[in-house]
Amino acid sequence: MTTALSTRSFALKSSIKTGYLVMAIAGSALLAGSLATGLAIGGAGTVSGVGILLAIWSRKVDPLRFGPTGFEAKLAPLAGLRVVDYDDILSIEIDKKQIVHVKARDQKDVKIPLRAFEPTDHDAILALLEGNTTV
Repeated sequence: MTTALSTRSFALKSSIKTGYLVMAIAGSALLAGSLATGLAIGGAGTVSGVGILLAIWSRKVDPLRFGPTGFEAKLAPLAGLRVVDYDDILSIEIDKKQIVHVKARDQKDVKIPLRAFEPTDHDAILALLEGNTTV
């Protein structure tokens, strides 16, 4: 799936990216305030670190990419890259919470939260998963 011409990717929706950025800024402000006053605010460093990690990851990575023979999903910064060939897909189900469960041969299920992507991309993602590459 390295052919750029035949690859389609989907980024996280902008409100999620903004939320991660706000988390990074708020955590950094809490950490700076904690250091400046000498008062320990529990978790400020953690919130700051996680927020910065998520903000950078969400701006640099497209978590869902479709190629001519399959798709790749990296839906979280520390999650491993999941590569699934279209031929290995056994079933695709959508639950009430708008999570697509892709069952693939010899692999754990891939769970794709549609809410994490722009609403205008939902139909395209589903069509590509079902093998309709004309979208």
